[in-house]
Amino acid sequence: MSLPFHTFIFELYDSIEGLSPYYFYSRFKASPFEVSSYIVEGIQQKILVFDNALYKISLTQLGRKKALNMYYEKVRDNRCGREIQIPELFKTKALDINVPYSTTDINELTIKSKERTSTEEASRFRFRVKAE
Repeated sequence: MSLPFHTFIFELYDSIEGLSPYYFYSRFKASPFEVSSYIVEGIQQKILVFDNALYKISLTQLGRKKALNMYYEKVRDNRCGREIQIPELFKTKALDINVPYSTTDINELTIKSKERTSTEEASRFRFRVKAE
């Protein structure tokens, strides 16, 4: 599916008077089946209201609370993911409060970085020598 459910809910949360189903097709290129399945799922969970007269979808109070919960879960997951993606080369000990940053830490980091790049370059640029 091209449109995740949480994006569907976040867009409805940002809207003031609700959105038409066509909005999701034009903005996210979501198929009509996808949009209608999200509408049915939201109505069953009692987080969406579909107004037939205005042809708009809007969130209920429960839906607004659920959207906030989904947002904070997503933010928390992203924070954890960012910490994991830091390469080991750049991870150092944490500084204590009110302790100046020493230049030895910087020098150790630069030495590690130079050692790593020199070994990578050596393995990358090996030449074959013909046996004579």
